[in-house]
Amino acid sequence: MELENRRCVSIYNKKGFAIYSLPDCLRKKASLQNSPLTRDSLTQLANQLKVTFGQHILAKQCYEAALKQKNEAVVFDSIRNLEELEYLKQKAVRFIGIKAPLEKRYQRIKKRQHEKDKVSFSVFKEQDEKENKGKSSGQHIDLALKECEYFIINDGSKQDLYAQIDDSLDRLFLYL
Repeated sequence: MELENRRCVSIYNKKGFAIYSLPDCLRKKASLQNSPLTRDSLTQLANQLKVTFGQHILAKQCYEAALKQKNEAVVFDSIRNLEELEYLKQKAVRFIGIKAPLEKRYQRIKKRQHEKDKVSFSVFKEQDEKENKGKSSGQHIDLALKECEYFIINDGSKQDLYAQIDDSLDRLFLYL
């Protein structure tokens, strides 16, 4: 889940996992179409793809890319709906949900400075509500999170985050 994952993804990558980000796949498509990389335009493109090819399309594209690269340890980043999660579950993928408080996430995106992150806190909160509660077509993060086998709460120190990640890998038998 993307909710607060960039730090987590970086740690998994350092542990030898290949990272396949569903939003990165979407950003590549948007760039090829010369579309703006704003959160709203990316959401619109994702919705169009999901209507045409199914709600699981981004997960499928990332999974197929991982297969082509023959990676043994993979993290699929930013699962946003049950169909994506179910598609990957059928491929024996295990799920770790990552959560962080809204205010902390907003502070972190402001530091990240993606084009899509140039929004006020009120707009960020509104977008978050739509994505979490299924009010945005093709996104229902809360339902997907409920299906995760393990959770990481990313609201503390980096050391705490490393400990939670190590624990998640131990508990899910994913340790390399």
